[in-house]
Amino acid sequence: MSLQTTSGAVDRSTFVGTRWDGERIAALAAGVAGNSERDPIRARAPAVDEPIGTVPRLGEATIHGAVERARDAGGAWADRPVAERTGVLDRFADLVERHQAELLDLIQLETGKARRDALEEIVDPPLWADYYAETAADLLADERRRSLVPVVTTAEVTYDPVGVAGIISPWNYPLALSFIDAIPALVAGNGVGIKPDDRTPYTAFRLRVLYVEAKTIGTFRIGPIGSPPLVPDRLYARAVRSSSRLYRRLRRKLW
Repeated sequence: MSLQTTSGAVDRSTFVGTRWDGERIAALAAGVAGNSERDPIRARAPAVDEPIGTVPRLGEATIHGAVERARDAGGAWADRPVAERTGVLDRFADLVERHQAELLDLIQLETGKARRDALEEIVDPPLWADYYAETAADLLADERRRSLVPVVTTAEVTYDPVGVAGIISPWNYPLALSFIDAIPALVAGNGVGIKPDDRTPYTAFRLRVLYVEAKTIGTFRIGPIGSPPLVPDRLYARAVRSSSRLYRRLRRKLW
């Protein structure tokens, strides 16, 4: 039996034994601004080779707009004290743990992993969030350095946000490798734009919802871009956790 949703016809049996259904999956995709009718990205459950749903394929103008909105929101985010930003991370870690069962279901649905392998992945974001919540104040504190002419002059190192960090993540660790780089970027006062793999977008979409619930005031933008990825030139920090071929292509364009 199939179910018609905004994400297309999806067989109900795809979600048997999980906490997910077509309506919830479609709601995650609805948070992505883009054209869902023209050449959408179709995600499938590899364990049963059945469709999960479709998500919009973003165009270049949409991607640039999302990055600029993240940059604008990042200014207010960077103005918040470090303790307030790490407080958001604490809340995010709590939310990931609270929603662990459904996140495990989603990872398994998208990747076909065994439950134990999915569990190995899901512990990473809370651990990283807790680590930076405890250490961020010291890591980002101004540092006094020996000056060229002691007594007459002083020298100090300060750490400022760079703008928007762009992250391209692979399919095999859709939760851990999407977000372990986003966490330090956010705590340092940056906005984040993330491109999950076309095969595993929904895990990243769900984590974004949890970030919003933790009150990150719009600094976090996410979207499936397709292949080849369209990467705005004004991303000041980039993390590529994907193939070496893709890394070389991006390096030629951006570095």
